[in-house]
Amino acid sequence: MIRHLPTLMRSKGFPRDREPRLWPMNFVKPLTTLLSAIAAAAAFAQQEPAQEPANPATGQPFTFVQICDPQLGKGGYEHDLKTFEQAVVQTNALKPDFAVICGDLVSRLNEQSVADINRIKAGFTMPAHCVPGNHDVFWGPQDKRNNITQPQSLANYRKAFGKDYYSFEHKGHVFLCANSMLWRTEVELEEEIRKHDQMF
Repeated sequence: MIRHLPTLMRSKGFPRDREPRLWPMNFVKPLTTLLSAIAAAAAFAQQEPAQEPANPATGQPFTFVQICDPQLGKGGYEHDLKTFEQAVVQTNALKPDFAVICGDLVSRLNEQSVADINRIKAGFTMPAHCVPGNHDVFWGPQDKRNNITQPQSLANYRKAFGKDYYSFEHKGHVFLCANSMLWRTEVELEEEIRKHDQMF
């Protein structure tokens, strides 16, 4: 069919003075293969899609709340305590399935700020998952002033709040919580970065 294309074009009134050349065989063969692949793909597309095993959880509606930057101490410590407490009350009133609290959790990670944010966080009536920000881990200016190394900073966060990267499942859906600080160019924890990136 491909080698007779010029003839077919002439039969439909293609001007003879613009008659195309016959395609060389070294072009026809790969083109034939390509057209065969297209035809096979079209036939495959017309088939009934494979049915995945039914997951009774998937498809069930759910809601969640994302809270960003409670950052105790950034806008006045007492003020920040009250606004985070208010956020917990308002979130509970919405009755979501879970909440995600994205850092910065605190402005300066110390015993007082950790105790206060964990105390307020305990007021959620649903699971609340924390994700670190740059003030929570690898906070350069604070760590340098206090001679805190990157491994120490990571250990301090984990002691205060738990895992800094992880996944969880809800109603058939998987949520990935990343520690984006491990993607910063000045971070030198190669093994930790490798383990972190295996999540994706």
